Amino acid sequence: MLTDKQIKAFKPKEKEYTVSDDNRQRGTGRLILRVRPSGTKEWMYRYHLDGRKRRLSLGNYPSISLSRAREDAQDLATVITSGKDPADHLRDKRAEQTLSRNKGTLGDLCDAYCDDMAVRGKSSAEETRERLYRYIKTPFATKWKTPAAEVTPHDISDILAHHMARGITTTTNRVRSYLHAAYQYGIESELDPRRRSKAGSWGLESNPVASIPRQADWERQGQTVMSPQDVRDAWYGLMEMRSRSNLAALAVRLVIATGGQRISALLRLEVGNVNLESGLIDMPPEITKTNAPHIVPIGSHAKEVLSLLIAQSESRGFKKLFPGHRDKDTTLREDSVSSFVSDYRKKTSANHWTVRDIRRTAKTIMGELGVTKEDRDRIHGHAMHDVSSKNYDRYEYLREKKAGMAIWDAWLTEVLQ
Repeated sequence: MLTDKQIKAFKPKEKEYTVSDDNRQRGTGRLILRVRPSGTKEWMYRYHLDGRKRRLSLGNYPSISLSRAREDAQDLATVITSGKDPADHLRDKRAEQTLSRNKGTLGDLCDAYCDDMAVRGKSSAEETRERLYRYIKTPFATKWKTPAAEVTPHDISDILAHHMARGITTTTNRVRSYLHAAYQYGIESELDPRRRSKAGSWGLESNPVASIPRQADWERQGQTVMSPQDVRDAWYGLMEMRSRSNLAALAVRLVIATGGQRISALLRLEVGNVNLESGLIDMPPEITKTNAPHIVPIGSHAKEVLSLLIAQSESRGFKKLFPGHRDKDTTLREDSVSSFVSDYRKKTSANHWTVRDIRRTAKTIMGELGVTKEDRDRIHGHAMHDVSSKNYDRYEYLREKKAGMAIWDAWLTEVLQ
């Protein structure tokens, strides 16, 4: 079994590694310590359920001491013995802890909502949390610490008006949407008999965001389809931009090369998700919008971009294809890529387009080239709602997806020549 002296002596290596606190018990899971290349030491609880290996994060050492980690692991072992899933137990426990802090403040409500998103496998959970922190917690620290039930529609209006005055348009609508969803989560948690005892209470009786209108004219209607020249200029022009990193430019190239895959999923890819030999990207459910695994065929241009990204990450000992600037265990932010594209348009006087427009462009062009709507939707990982699609093996339509991606890759080759 581990000791504090041993734990403190563990040094980071080029690749992360794990050490087991083996208690020699079987069938009740195991406490392990994950040592990252950054030096972070994270407690993990590893167990098997329904024939699958699973892991839960218990927090970082030394914030979570060895004795505390063992207590938490023993608690989860008891849960396994009772036949329940430790993930459900830990989610409920953390929800209770979140709601008990600071007497149910607006900040607690937002954190609890983001925690719930993460538990439900929403890949946008941390991005939502980051934006709530940036646009509410930092500029409105007093409001953030105000009991959620005491926040009024006027308070919400003041927050949004502040950002509108700074020229922030679409993002202000997003912040409103996040707040509305957080309050709705809080209300439903209190009124749902199954969740009420677990979720605690903020004392919410209404949603103060409901009466605040969304600024519809600030929402882009999503009609932009890039011209072949726009695509060519973006492919070459972004790489010529001077920046701290070429990652943002490569991220846009990868969106283009993969026929408009969601930037949010691509930024979360790890080296292990890409198999250049088989020519496939295997997106796990936790990074996709539909919470379902998604297989993406790799064309020649995507292979070129991915080869460069993999080489960069492996040479630096990173797991992520798009590591964050300050912390390699995080990922490049989506809004950083959007800002990079915006700077490119301003400096080059390029036609207006956004990263999301690449997806629409690829879908439109593939349709013009004869790819069926069903195959285009499968290439893009859309949720298919018919009964047969809900149960299909993600490899079942791989031939059709490869054929559609080959058509896109050939079109792109012609455009880039």
